[in-house]
Amino acid sequence: MVHWRIIGVVAVMSMCVALAMGCGGEDDASAGVTKAEFTKEAEAVCAERKKDWDKAIAGYTKEASETEFSDAKERARTEVFLDEELLPILQTELKSLEGLDVPAEDEEQVESMLKSRTQGIEKLEDKGAAALFYEEPFSTFEKEAKKYGLDCSMQ
Repeated sequence: MVHWRIIGVVAVMSMCVALAMGCGGEDDASAGVTKAEFTKEAEAVCAERKKDWDKAIAGYTKEASETEFSDAKERARTEVFLDEELLPILQTELKSLEGLDVPAEDEEQVESMLKSRTQGIEKLEDKGAAALFYEEPFSTFEKEAKKYGLDCSMQ
């Protein structure tokens, strides 16, 4: 009889240990995203931004072709378009990228990329459309992303 009790206690303890180890292992596995997984998720975010961006640009271009042109009106319309359409698209993309799990060994590199994207957005906020046309505010981000193996270009 004692023999079966010992086996029962050992079995229960073994199950508890296995469950405890299993729980820890699951947390570690969910926190340990690979570069390939991160890249796939990040590229999906960038593709969504590009789709929204292209749609917004197409609408802007169509509207511009259908309205009477004047420099002052066009500049004002462009700044409103930038503030109300393009900046929110970029800010949504940035938030989504910041929300992704990053491979531990790549945190510094990804942080640098996201900082570059933030700086580009800040240039647009500060300088308006002129920054978009003359300063290439996202070139550093695009170079860093490409070096990392991420296709997240503006075009």
